[in-house]
Amino acid sequence: MKKQNLCDVLVNRLLMIFFIGFISICLFLSCNIVDPNSDSTKKIESQRISYWYSFMDTEFVPTSKIPAILSSEVENEILGIYLNEINSEFGWKLTIDDVWVENYYGIYNDSVAVLLYNDYQVPGEGVYINNELEIVVDTVSFLYGPLTGSTIVIYNNGKIYNLRDAYDKELLDKNDLKNIAYYQNEGFILPEREIKKPLEKKIIWEGNISNDFDDRTVIIIADKNYSSWRLFADDFTGVDVIKVRSLMVRRLMKYPGDNFGDIISIEIGNIGKQNVVDAIRKLEKLDFIKCAEPNYIMYPADD
Repeated sequence: MKKQNLCDVLVNRLLMIFFIGFISICLFLSCNIVDPNSDSTKKIESQRISYWYSFMDTEFVPTSKIPAILSSEVENEILGIYLNEINSEFGWKLTIDDVWVENYYGIYNDSVAVLLYNDYQVPGEGVYINNELEIVVDTVSFLYGPLTGSTIVIYNNGKIYNLRDAYDKELLDKNDLKNIAYYQNEGFILPEREIKKPLEKKIIWEGNISNDFDDRTVIIIADKNYSSWRLFADDFTGVDVIKVRSLMVRRLMKYPGDNFGDIISIEIGNIGKQNVVDAIRKLEKLDFIKCAEPNYIMYPADD
């Protein structure tokens, strides 16, 4: 029998272990790989495609940014106005070092579209968060990453506007919105969704239109088994949703182990208390919603 030294024995055993491990991984993947032709996969992909094209024509071709680069003079003008407005609104003391233009999306009929970002540290709370996850303007959707301090603004003639105000004032047309959305949403990927556990028991709202609540907002607690989902306006079937906001910022930052679903605020386009009630009844029928209720108006207690 041919003698083998210790080194040869170890090498042979390592090769055998590697081979067995490789075969095991291949077998595991062959059993668990997602079939691209399966009905579930087709459904996921069709949801993605229908969502993206629900606000953008399939033949839409974005125009190039003109000019390709935003001048430093215009950038500084925008930042100066933004600083004045946000400091005045929140009583903050931001400086030019706290804000910057994260992305530039082009100029449309003298209206400059930019994504502004700030990392202002709010005393006792941490970084300022714009917890808007999605804004819809005339069916055009603009997505934001969670836990960011970013917001899209439109600069025109010495003033800045949000997207909806700029559109309502006819500073932008719908093709402009689509173009800006193309650049803003570029890179966002809709994750696959999966439910593994039984759904929670629903809580049905027992209020009525006589209750004191605002006429455009619904507060939602999602089923905790959908906590991995990011909910989009398109998910709320039958409801005209124009804004999706996360109310979970502090919980995500401080209490990641809480055993309940995401809390979300949605704003409806058809304003009115009866429309809020109608929206709640439609939302209660959706699997991923545990409960929905209006945004109640609270008053200080009498002395």
